[in-house]
Amino acid sequence: MKNTFWLLIAISFLFASCKDESEDLGFLIQPSKDKITVVIDSFHVATSNLFVDSIYARSSNFTLGKYTDNIYGSFNASFLTQFKYVQGATFPSNATADSLSLVLYYKSFWGDSLSTHEVTVYALDELFNYEKNYYSNINVAEFTNKQTILGKKVYTAVDKTIPDSIRNASDYVGSVTILLPNSLKEEFFTRSDIYTSQQAFLNFFKGIYATTTYGDGTVLLIDSANIELKYSYATTTSADVDTIIKEKLIFPANKEITSVTHINHPTTLSTSITDIDSIVYVHSPAGIFPKISIPFDRIIERVPSSSYNTINHIHLIAEAAILDDNSTYSEPSTLLLIREQDIEKFFAQSLFPATSIGIYAFLGTYNSTSKSYTFTSMADYFRMILKNEGDDANTLNDFVLVPVKTITNTSGTITSLRHLYNPRGIRLRSGKNITSPMRIEITYSQF
Repeated sequence: MKNTFWLLIAISFLFASCKDESEDLGFLIQPSKDKITVVIDSFHVATSNLFVDSIYARSSNFTLGKYTDNIYGSFNASFLTQFKYVQGATFPSNATADSLSLVLYYKSFWGDSLSTHEVTVYALDELFNYEKNYYSNINVAEFTNKQTILGKKVYTAVDKTIPDSIRNASDYVGSVTILLPNSLKEEFFTRSDIYTSQQAFLNFFKGIYATTTYGDGTVLLIDSANIELKYSYATTTSADVDTIIKEKLIFPANKEITSVTHINHPTTLSTSITDIDSIVYVHSPAGIFPKISIPFDRIIERVPSSSYNTINHIHLIAEAAILDDNSTYSEPSTLLLIREQDIEKFFAQSLFPATSIGIYAFLGTYNSTSKSYTFTSMADYFRMILKNEGDDANTLNDFVLVPVKTITNTSGTITSLRHLYNPRGIRLRSGKNITSPMRIEITYSQF
């Protein structure tokens, strides 16, 4: 009889803690020994689709190609770049210029390995402003009138002219080589004045715009782009043997100069996708990011101020919506939860981590088993907001989930984050999803 009595009391506590007008979830665990109540409360978040017209696009990595997905439609990726000069470049007096080429190196690609594309390279007419931030919706017409074609090349992502034994080697790097005009080659070879400074070189050769002019189904993820001048000269070895030496001079598109990736969606994404109340979309590059409103007002209402210091665990859970469709995209590996107003500054100034200047961002990695992203390490941020902002905390609730690429050092520690330019897409359960809504879960203690 006594056991039944205590069981009924325990059940009544459980039902009392689950009662909530907003249909959020919560429950209590009360160890009888130390009289500490551990509360785990769940708050649904408000979600919507944020259509992104541009992202910060200065990088020494490039994306090139066109791809069409059944859900997200088409996008085109091209790029504009300058090149780093070679200081004081000289050549042997008997040297001959053999070729001048733009070479695009890549280790990976997205899409059909044998889809045929053509890349066309145009000369830039105007210089970049090195101190300016450039974005993926850059107006290409401001930098080239496309009247000077420097070269064209038809390619496939997998070059079948190269033996499998070479292509399958761990150190193999794919490449597309576009031969540039002989007249430009001779100027690179004979004009010593262009190698006196970077500015002198840029005044002579402002850079290139590379874009695919036909083809669909493949996007190259380019790791580096170089202008390569090959030359040769005759010499005699120490054994008195005449020989021909072949060398090349490399002008890289590296971090010291300006490079910008251009992303274009021929069909507006807001008209391509199906607007469903129970899901939100993630699409990169420069496509759709989920916008999230964290219900600070409900959190303040339900979590006692006396428990702010005892908040020990907070995380956002975003689950994939399993829908029967034929999207060809795979999910982004990592999403960044960040306030909408901080996105531009965070990426343009490479501020990861940025807590010292008041920008808070949280990473979520996709779990293929649970098919979800979980954003953790949020307790310190929430404690600060709840304690310092009070009733004004609801003005801080506009967050965005941004697909990102993580940059790590040799020990595997994340050193920086960049916008993701790989074609990726996933649909997540929204805050209104009746199966399992996107939610914030908070664990705290009451004495």
